[in-house]
Amino acid sequence: MPEPNVSLSPNDVTGGATKPESLPRVNGGDTPEVLTRAVVFRQDRIPLDLNRSHLPHPHGYPMHHHDFSELVIVLAGSGCHVTQTGRYPISRGDVFVLLADEIHGYEDTHGLEMANLLFLREDLDLPWAELKTLPGFHVLFTLEPLNRDRDIHQRPLRLPVETLRQMSTWVDRLERELVEQSSGWTAAALGIFLLIVAELSRATGADTAARKQSLLRVGEVLSHIEQHFTDPITLAELAGVGYVSERSLTRSFRQAMGCSPIDYLIRLRIRRSMELLGQPGQTIATVAFTVGFHDSNYFSRQFRRVVGRSPKQWLKEGGGEWTV
Repeated sequence: MPEPNVSLSPNDVTGGATKPESLPRVNGGDTPEVLTRAVVFRQDRIPLDLNRSHLPHPHGYPMHHHDFSELVIVLAGSGCHVTQTGRYPISRGDVFVLLADEIHGYEDTHGLEMANLLFLREDLDLPWAELKTLPGFHVLFTLEPLNRDRDIHQRPLRLPVETLRQMSTWVDRLERELVEQSSGWTAAALGIFLLIVAELSRATGADTAARKQSLLRVGEVLSHIEQHFTDPITLAELAGVGYVSERSLTRSFRQAMGCSPIDYLIRLRIRRSMELLGQPGQTIATVAFTVGFHDSNYFSRQFRRVVGRSPKQWLKEGGGEWTV
C-alpha cells in the first residue's frame, strides 16, 4: 500500500539543517529549472515513469529540480553529478537516489547514458514495510541522499557488470510496459520496479566499502526498529544490532538521521498511531498499546511533543496530514 504522507521529512531527519544559498550552476545557468510530474510523466495512471538521459557532450545538463524522486542507474559513460553541496564523479554501473526538490545537474559528461526511474514514494502502491526490512533500502533511499554532503558518502553504489546487465534488461522491460500499456501494464510495471528496488537494496546491503559501513549499521538499526517498533526496545538492544557501543550508535545515528535512535522509534510509533486513530473501535488507549506505548498518558505527552497537539485535539480537528 502507499506510504502514509506522515513520514519523516528531510528537515526532520537532518535536524532542520538548511542548504546553502549559493548553488553551483552548470555552465553559468540561472535559476534552476523546475520539472513537475504533470509535465514529465507520460501517463497519470500510476506515480511511476522512466526516461533515458543521453549526454554525449561535456556541457552536460543544467541545474534543475523536480517534485518527484528519482532512481538513477548509469548505463554507460561518465560525468560529474553536481548538487548543492559539491560535485561527484559518476560512471557506468553507479546507482543513486535523488529526493524530491533536490537541486542537481550534470557536467563534464562523456557518453553518459542514464536510466532515470521517476516515482512519488508516498503515492506508490508498494509493500514499503517489507522493503524496510532490508538495511540496504534505508541506505540507498534515505541515508545516502540525506548525507550526500558528508564524508560517509564518498561514492554511490557501483554494480558489477553482470548485475548491471540484469538491471538494464529489467529497465528495458519496465520501459516497454510504460510505453505500450498493454493489458495489465500497471501491475507489470509496479512489479518490475519492485524487483529493481529490492535487488538494488540487496546490492547496497552487500557493499563492503569501508565508507559505507557506518550507513549500513544505521540501516540495520532502522530495519530492526521498523520490524519491532511495537516491542519494548532499548538503546542497548539497538547497539547490539549495530555491533557498536551505545555512545557510538547514538553519534552515528544522529549524524545520519538528525535524531537519536529512541526519538526515531517514538516518532515512528506516533506515525503509526496517526494511521489508527479515528478508526472504528480504536480508542486512544488501545492505539497507544497497539503501537508500543505501555502508558497512554506518556503516549499523549509524546504525541503532543511531536505533533504539537494532543491526540484528542488532533482528532477533533479532523486529523489530516502531518509531518512527523
